[in-house]
Amino acid sequence: MATIVFGGSFDPIHLGHLAMAQAALDYLPTAKLLLIPAACSPFKTNRIMAKNEHRLAMCRLVAQQDERISVSDIEFHLPKPSFTVHTIHRLLNDQPDQYYFLCGADSFLTLPKWKSYEILAKSVTFLVADRCDCQQKQLQDMQHHISGVGGHSVVLSMPRVDVSSTQIRRQLQNQQSLAGLVSPEVERYLVENALYRE
Repeated sequence: MATIVFGGSFDPIHLGHLAMAQAALDYLPTAKLLLIPAACSPFKTNRIMAKNEHRLAMCRLVAQQDERISVSDIEFHLPKPSFTVHTIHRLLNDQPDQYYFLCGADSFLTLPKWKSYEILAKSVTFLVADRCDCQQKQLQDMQHHISGVGGHSVVLSMPRVDVSSTQIRRQLQNQQSLAGLVSPEVERYLVENALYRE
């Protein structure tokens, strides 16, 4: 069975993330999807994230709604900062499988900046969620580039979801509703634990 790896800070996990996950599972209906909260992203070093246990708990709340989704804390136990290539290689060593890596179009376009991206490209097939349908030429160019280093990628079409973790944190600080931004379970967790209020 194939495994779709979906990593991110998930700070917090929101409906945009869930739409990406659904698009990937629609493309690979027999696959399982593994949510992996990042311990410390090398691209997000300018702010303090919510504690690992909170982000992990919110991901687990989401996973409870779909039996195809599970959660791993693997990155919390790897050297910091988190590099995707190290995570994938640990997964391949621990659980050999056919791995797909789900990411947004914006992240996919930065792949040449990722550590050992050529090695990563040979280890996974990229599933690229195009949330805005506005970067077609750039995506095609990057797909061609990834093919040139021996990798494979598929662009997934999905509905536009205008939501960001930054927006959610701001609305929590202002004590505004999160309706249409996160799942009810995640909203309840955020409120009960008073996250992102400062």
